[in-house]
Amino acid sequence: MYFIALCDDDVRELDIIEDYLTSYQKSKETDEYRIDRFQSAEELLERITEKEYVPDLLFLDIFMSGKTGIEAAGELRKQDCGMPIVFLTTSKEYALEAYGVDAVQYLVKPLTQERFFHAMDMAFQQMKMALENQIVVKVAGGGIRQMKADDIIYCES
Repeated sequence: MYFIALCDDDVRELDIIEDYLTSYQKSKETDEYRIDRFQSAEELLERITEKEYVPDLLFLDIFMSGKTGIEAAGELRKQDCGMPIVFLTTSKEYALEAYGVDAVQYLVKPLTQERFFHAMDMAFQQMKMALENQIVVKVAGGGIRQMKADDIIYCES
């Protein structure tokens, strides 16, 4: 199961993205995913830093009250969060900055299904490549955790 985070201060835009995600899943028969919605960059960042929540994919609006999507993405990259980020915005003006924080795609609203599906294909391709380079480890308490071998500093059995 994939965890997909949507961050936009406009509830209608969140609904549109969620509808596209549902259509994409039905048409491509991909693995299931859980969608988490955030209405501000601050809410997203708080959830990621305090709750150890790391989505597999992030759809991020650029223009929001408070922090912009570019600022939020920059903070996530400083925290070594490497999830694919797809920016959704009303302006082409920030495209270079978006790719400066390693965006997978930069989509200008209003969205079309064709462009959205292409962005999803690119994001899933990147996520699958990342999963191929990970291992699964049994952790204390009976859980399991999937991680990159490079992230392991010390391991004891």
